[in-house]
Amino acid sequence: MNKTILCVGAGIFQYYAIKKAKESGLRVFAIDKDEHAPGIALCDNFMPVSTKDIDAAIKAAKSLNKIHKINGVMTCGTDVSYTVAHIAKALNLPGIPPETALKATNKGIMREALKKGRVTVPEFSIINNLKDAISAAKKLKYPLVIKPVDNMGARGVRKLSCDKDLIVAWDEAFKYSTCKNIIIEKFVDGHEISLETIVENGKVHLVTIADRIIASSPYFIERGHTIPSIRPVNELKAAFQMAIKGIKALNITRGPVKFDMKLSSHGPIIGEMTARSSGGFHSQLTEPLATGMSSIKAVIDLALGFPLDISDITPKFLHAAAERSIYPKPGVVTSIKGVEKARAMKNIAGIFLNVREGDTLFPLKSNIGKAGHVVGFGNTRKEAIKTTLNAVKAIHIKTAEK
Repeated sequence: MNKTILCVGAGIFQYYAIKKAKESGLRVFAIDKDEHAPGIALCDNFMPVSTKDIDAAIKAAKSLNKIHKINGVMTCGTDVSYTVAHIAKALNLPGIPPETALKATNKGIMREALKKGRVTVPEFSIINNLKDAISAAKKLKYPLVIKPVDNMGARGVRKLSCDKDLIVAWDEAFKYSTCKNIIIEKFVDGHEISLETIVENGKVHLVTIADRIIASSPYFIERGHTIPSIRPVNELKAAFQMAIKGIKALNITRGPVKFDMKLSSHGPIIGEMTARSSGGFHSQLTEPLATGMSSIKAVIDLALGFPLDISDITPKFLHAAAERSIYPKPGVVTSIKGVEKARAMKNIAGIFLNVREGDTLFPLKSNIGKAGHVVGFGNTRKEAIKTTLNAVKAIHIKTAEK
């Protein structure tokens, strides 16, 4: 054990990165405000620090660096690439500059950078008050989408069909923006995909493309994803070329870049892009189950300054995997049954519950607050989806009105 990596975050999605790092013989440090985060048990050292508090995170990293020299810093599945970049700069570690990471974190700055780089984006306006929002909506014309520039998980994101929708949605969007800037943009219809890439010395490598299931309009709630995508090859090639343009526009030369795109009638449109690996059990489970690849291992190597091992992102097989979320009725959870039965089903890779009896489930307006997730796999898409949905159906979470 002669190298140390710092993981920014120790939650369920970072757990798999920490596990992979330990399996690779690395010493692992982590920071997270949650002192009960699941990844902590695997770490060699941990400090309870908010991953969004950059000054505190740098201070913690410097303290941990005195215990053992930190050779790399990374994250996975959460939007803290700006924090990661600041730590890398402070400790003189491999990574992207903070200004680049900010472009891949703040949706407003991202939109401006993509537009400047001649990447097709929806018409948009960045505003900080309702009066200007109404004026912007009149220029852009409905249907529109409102979203905070600096949050994740679709918090505060909503489709708008009229001024009344905008007025109703404004307070929630504004609440979820730390910098109090909001984007209003043209709604783009089309099939949703998630596209994962790894960049080394400016060369972009495609890892996986997943089909996303987005539902619950006017909100944008992801109900699951499936690898591989079922879309035509020409559409997926066009999406990858659009990803390359986006990466060049933001000047990302190293590390993971994850995209949410819509395959519209006018071609692929970047919804969001971020300088990290995906969450939602995509890079953690469905990718390796469907392909045998480990982009997380590739991310760890690049964070340490090692060259990319292309075998980490070369498919070993072409199977399929799916993730589906669990959606009981809102209310107080009175009983949870069928979990062990579902876990025992063939080709179920994981069942992750976020609730216990006595917890309250609220109507979903974002991807935060889901009751749980199921991940399954198979030789084909049809088999993987069927296996996963059968496990979801086996789990019975009863609720009562509060």
